[in-house]
Amino acid sequence: MACDLGETDGCALAGQLFAASQAADPAHFGTANGSNPFVAQALGAFRVTCYHRRSPNKDACNSLAEAYLHHLGTSGALDSALMAARRGCDLGSATACAHAGMLVRDRRDLGPERQQAARELLQRAADSGSVYGRGRLAFVLDRARLEEEEASEHGAAAVSGDSILGLWDASCRVGEWLSCNDLGEAKESTRYATRAQPASARHLYEMACAGSATGRPSRASSSARGGRRDTLPRWSGNGNGCRNLGRMYLDAPAGSGIAQPDTIMAVQYFRIGCELFEPSSCGWQARYGLLLHRADATRREAVMPFVAFMLAATACVQRSADG
Repeated sequence: MACDLGETDGCALAGQLFAASQAADPAHFGTANGSNPFVAQALGAFRVTCYHRRSPNKDACNSLAEAYLHHLGTSGALDSALMAARRGCDLGSATACAHAGMLVRDRRDLGPERQQAARELLQRAADSGSVYGRGRLAFVLDRARLEEEEASEHGAAAVSGDSILGLWDASCRVGEWLSCNDLGEAKESTRYATRAQPASARHLYEMACAGSATGRPSRASSSARGGRRDTLPRWSGNGNGCRNLGRMYLDAPAGSGIAQPDTIMAVQYFRIGCELFEPSSCGWQARYGLLLHRADATRREAVMPFVAFMLAATACVQRSADG
């Protein structure tokens, strides 16, 4: 109704509510996006509100960009995602500026000057208070530092490692879970310290995957069964952390607190990462879940060949080499 009347704030709110209904209603969760009524109505509200002539809504543009990025009810057109993110950024959304910066960075057809343009967008997002923008600015600075180290004979870099770690740490502390994952990857390596810190890296990955400062998922009530209501873990973090946890359980690196390789635990984390829209996790789940199926098809974590093919195809379509 708000969309029909041209009330853009109300229309944007309607889109958010429809999107929330998609996540909350188990009858529709995981169904094909094209047939999901909540996704279709949310996207419609975001499009109308973002591109409204008289009073466009910046948050709707950001939500529309995220929908394109995560293939929610769309073909995942990156050009459309960048258009929506740029519009949201111009309208004053700091998070949309961050999305635009990362999209520009990945557009090789824009030439080498895109790196500076991306950094400016991310700096704008960070300066405007976007926690996500701070984390992605740290990521871009980290990659720039790595390129400088590789190009320099003495391994010197103009970008301060402490400033990069500081940006990630500050973002992680307030719940920007991708930054927790990135900080974990930094601690797992020796690029910023003389010794790797696998135990700290593992905890950061747990935080990132669970979406919780404790590293444990929250509990969500499911439907009542037999007169009682079950509670199920709700993994609401970032799939990159789940993927890295799975990788750790495969390798059991010394000092991580994982006594021995555990493929079953690894596949469980890859599954969670895949469900959190991290495409390479889908590829890893397919590979190691299929190995479990060949060893013992009765295991819950085992993945049948056809399902493994679909998971790998999902990863491939989303441009992950692990598919």
